[in-house]
Amino acid sequence: MRGLVLCGYAALVVVCSEACAEDIDVSKYDFNKNGRIDPGRETEVFLKHRANAILRKYDTNFNGRLDPDEVARLNADIAADVARDQREIALKDPRGQGLQIDQVKAAYGLIEAQTWKPPFLIRDAYIAHSITVPPDPGKADAGAKVSYTKDFTTHDDIFGLTGAIMIPKVWSLNTEFSGDPNTPRITAISVAPGMEFDGQISRKSGVSDKSLLAFRFLGEVETQGGPPFTTQYFRLGGYYRTDFQGEASIYGIQAEWQPVNIRQGLGGARHIEGTPFSVRFMPVLRAEFERVDDAGRFKDVVSGSEYLRLGPQLEWSLWFNEGPFERLSLHARFWYLWNTINRAETKDRSFFQADALFRLDEAGNIAIDARYRNGRPPTTGIETHDFTIGLALKW
Repeated sequence: MRGLVLCGYAALVVVCSEACAEDIDVSKYDFNKNGRIDPGRETEVFLKHRANAILRKYDTNFNGRLDPDEVARLNADIAADVARDQREIALKDPRGQGLQIDQVKAAYGLIEAQTWKPPFLIRDAYIAHSITVPPDPGKADAGAKVSYTKDFTTHDDIFGLTGAIMIPKVWSLNTEFSGDPNTPRITAISVAPGMEFDGQISRKSGVSDKSLLAFRFLGEVETQGGPPFTTQYFRLGGYYRTDFQGEASIYGIQAEWQPVNIRQGLGGARHIEGTPFSVRFMPVLRAEFERVDDAGRFKDVVSGSEYLRLGPQLEWSLWFNEGPFERLSLHARFWYLWNTINRAETKDRSFFQADALFRLDEAGNIAIDARYRNGRPPTTGIETHDFTIGLALKW
């Protein structure tokens, strides 16, 4: 059974990938300057520009189409580029006999791959890849953490690895909707298979008892219009978790609901006027059902038991947009999941984590991460109280 689950999961991961888009100044689409991208014209033009780089460049009046004067400018630029390239071809092929395919590739830099972005995300934990993207994801999320400890007392070397890899795929729907913006409708769906890991490996004693290896899948539906929030996310997924030794066997399903109000910084980033920083607050209501075939080294569950947990996940982020602390960001996460059945066997899961990250590169792919954790992480349920400093990696 375990082998079938892992093989099926591997096949699912192979067929999922994420398209990488160029950075867009979202504020340009806030035509009425109310601090949000409203349904209707603002959303329509933004989605069109996001989907097509040529339209984004030449649609200078932001009406979502190319007018005659904009088409003329596009044709003029194309003609200029072609004329320049023709001159270069003539210099390389003075006899007019044509160039070899490899010569053309070399002349236009087509042999080297274009700027590449991996089709996966690396984060500090498996979280939903929300369709709403903050202004600067490099500042808004924490990355997977790699740490090394040299224990001079025991003469031991300890390596730690905590994080998740996700492969999200997003499909936009109803992009041409022009009706009442308050009409409830599905505007996007996404799927995100991935894996999560958390543990330490010691040169002397091997893998720590406090380890996690989980394979997860999450589907998400984005809706707009209708009360009580203009945008909402509904998620349903499943997971299989074990430990680094492969002894445990635990299956689960989960459901989540997340409200979004960008103007208030709820679920998305919001710049605080008159200050150099932006904030984001993400509340999520979560329910999970878990079946434990083999508890392995997990001490908070019992083999053969089932559990139902309910509760909130709250996350805060703050980062600076300019000034001497531009590369610094602060994050906090609090989870509390009540165990509603088999309470005699396991405790509620309460967990707090705080991170201070300093980016070593502009994109935020590499950062120094100071992290404090206290409580029972929902992923492992193992009592944790530690402070670590390490290298955070994110894409």
